[in-house]
Amino acid sequence: MTEQSETMVDDYPRSEKRVGRFLVRLLVAAIILVLVAGVLYLLAERNSRRYFLVVEENHLIVQRGIFFPVGERRYSPEDPDFQAAYRPIPIPAGEEPEPRFAFDERAELDRVLVGKLLEWSRDRIDIDQLERIEEGIYYLRRAEKLPTTTAAQRQEMDMLRGEVAYHEGRRFIESALRSLDTARERLTQARDSPAGWGRESRLLLQAIQEPEEALRKALRDEDLMPDPEEQPQLDEPEAESLDEDEPIEDAADLAIDLAPEDLMLEDEDRQLVEEEQQGDDE
Repeated sequence: MTEQSETMVDDYPRSEKRVGRFLVRLLVAAIILVLVAGVLYLLAERNSRRYFLVVEENHLIVQRGIFFPVGERRYSPEDPDFQAAYRPIPIPAGEEPEPRFAFDERAELDRVLVGKLLEWSRDRIDIDQLERIEEGIYYLRRAEKLPTTTAAQRQEMDMLRGEVAYHEGRRFIESALRSLDTARERLTQARDSPAGWGRESRLLLQAIQEPEEALRKALRDEDLMPDPEEQPQLDEPEAESLDEDEPIEDAADLAIDLAPEDLMLEDEDRQLVEEEQQGDDE
């Protein structure tokens, strides 16, 4: 056998070894790539299920992760009922929440967000200032829209609803008193005019006087109105107080007695009495 043939026989095992090493390296690289791809997929899948609460332009923004290891975008649920719940929330003046929160579940996000909204609502409803109460009502309404709450949070919402109902009812009473002030001015003008509605105007003024005074006294007792000296004085004398057990009649019911027919009957009765007295004198 020649030297060349011997050299070729010796190089053949070496070539096999090089191919084998290459295949091993290729297999290791493929395994590494598969593992890296699997890890990236798991990270992307986990990030797509996460929720974030971030502060942007003085608003709390709810975001959800995208299908990628990092990154998120504004959360917009497909259900239209939930879209209003996750709209950006304006941050009240003086509040500085954490710039970023991350949550693995939406229920966890809801509970934290409800807690923050109830905190802002409670701080404003407790203060007797109309603008702040309106803010408190807004944050309470936003908290009510979120789907997941704890038992303690639901109990606090019930308590705040009662606070809101009281303040709203009080505002309705104050509005009614302003309307009664306007009505009293108009009726006083009608009473003093020669238009022929003096008797009816006096009766209506008497009808609204007592319930109006009762409402003003109740508000003063709660320190919600100025002192009586600052209140406008009624032109008519005070009506006799009703017993506590007797219900206060509604002004609309009293107004029924003002029909012209009833007034005519009263005049006729008065004339009959005067005629009988004249007959007795004769």
